[in-house]
Amino acid sequence: MGTDKGWLLPQECLPDGTPEEWSDSTYRLALKSSVDYQLKELLRMTKSEKLHIAVLRAMLSLNTYFDVNERVIQRHEGQRGWDRFRLLHRQLSGLVSEFYALAAACPESACGAFKAQQVNRILAQMKELLGEEMGLELPLVSEEGEQSCSDVSLLLRGWLDLCAEFAWRHYDGNPPEFLVDEASYKEQLLRERILAFCQNEPKTALEIGEMLGYRNKRSIRKYLNPLLDSGRLVRTVPDKPNSRNQQYITARMI
Repeated sequence: MGTDKGWLLPQECLPDGTPEEWSDSTYRLALKSSVDYQLKELLRMTKSEKLHIAVLRAMLSLNTYFDVNERVIQRHEGQRGWDRFRLLHRQLSGLVSEFYALAAACPESACGAFKAQQVNRILAQMKELLGEEMGLELPLVSEEGEQSCSDVSLLLRGWLDLCAEFAWRHYDGNPPEFLVDEASYKEQLLRERILAFCQNEPKTALEIGEMLGYRNKRSIRKYLNPLLDSGRLVRTVPDKPNSRNQQYITARMI
């Protein structure tokens, strides 16, 4: 019998390797098998009817315990995997917005090697999560400076589509939390429209509002202010924010 670490199983029934090398799930399965084996040996050796009944009850109770414990562990492990997926998805969404803005400011700008490496560090982790499940060979960004920011933006948007499909498939159409906050996603898209609208020449708040479909310029403050605070949009009269001659223009990307 295997006696290492107290495993009371025939050697041929033990998993390959040492207990220290086993995965957590293999370790739990070996432990369950060992307990089951010990109880069966006790059942085989005893002639007491009462002890037989007690051992059979113990076997049922312990198997139920192990099964319940396994379901709980799998649920928690699955949640941790989902949390990692959500974190990577948020990073990927940020990259999409960044490259969309870069492409809007300068459509032919190239994605440099350093930036491509940063993007690929995130995509490589995504590939590990999605690749096997989706059965696809997922593309990375070229690190040779061969792709434009526009091309990278389109590639990353394709990744976001794959993320949505993965979530719905993996969780049978009911993922723990939907991938995109529709309200914040809409605001993000509207801000990108403002940056594109103000790219070539300055616009007034009224013109921006009309472009977005708002008649009251106060309604667009929630879109303008974050862009101004981040420096992506600038005032033409910076010293007088409330000037009646105030206009806005997209900051030039270097």
